[in-house]
Amino acid sequence: MVTLYWACQYAAVFLGYYTLMFLWPSVVFRRHLRQKGKLYRFGFCVTVQIVLINTVILGLGLLHILNRWIVLLIFYGIPVLSYLKEISMEELSRQVERIYRVATGACGIRSFFRGGMKAAAKGLKKQRAKLWKTLRPRLGEYIILFVILIYGMIYYSYAAFQDYSYGFGDLYVHHSWIEGLVNGKIFSSGVSPEGMHCFVYCLHILFGIRIYSILLFLAGIHVVAFLISVYGLLREVFHSRYIPLFAVALFLILNLSSVNAVYAM
Repeated sequence: MVTLYWACQYAAVFLGYYTLMFLWPSVVFRRHLRQKGKLYRFGFCVTVQIVLINTVILGLGLLHILNRWIVLLIFYGIPVLSYLKEISMEELSRQVERIYRVATGACGIRSFFRGGMKAAAKGLKKQRAKLWKTLRPRLGEYIILFVILIYGMIYYSYAAFQDYSYGFGDLYVHHSWIEGLVNGKIFSSGVSPEGMHCFVYCLHILFGIRIYSILLFLAGIHVVAFLISVYGLLREVFHSRYIPLFAVALFLILNLSSVNAVYAM
């Protein structure tokens, strides 16, 4: 039961990380990203999103208005507003009319959701076909990359599942600084880089995940972003498709006993 609990916490951190780091900017900036390539969209999410989160959290802190409800309003309100901007007034009035009919009993709840379910199924089918069209030319390459990424996540998360504690390190200090953000205070122990703290704070506030669980598992999940970044860079450098995969795999399986060699890598 203990392992199951921590596995659920790991899954919660992973889903929260994916939603905040990739899904949120993909929805909010979808018009900008629509015609861009895969590597550009990935790079946009892992850079612009971090800068945006830091700017919002630190800006609210400097104005002394950093609290849970304002953060929830901003990060949940912006995707809703971006969606409403693309809906015509005619469509919006039609949706309001349908909600009114359900509220007054003129229309059943099943009839209300039937049209939405059909539209969602149609959109999902279209996205699935688009995804397959993107993956098919490099399917073998992406399967190998997927296996490498899963191995990397297991490799860097293994220790956390052996001992569910921070152990030796400075995570206790980081935890206290993030608690400072929860209490509405930035730089609670003096001015310091707050990038990771702001991101963890948002994961905690937006999805209700424990700060302890986030700090315990985030490194093993975030390493995927590093591995994909290296793969994307090497794919631009080498002509062969599989040399970048070999280089990333070599980094994960190479047993280096020298600390200096590890730092060099």
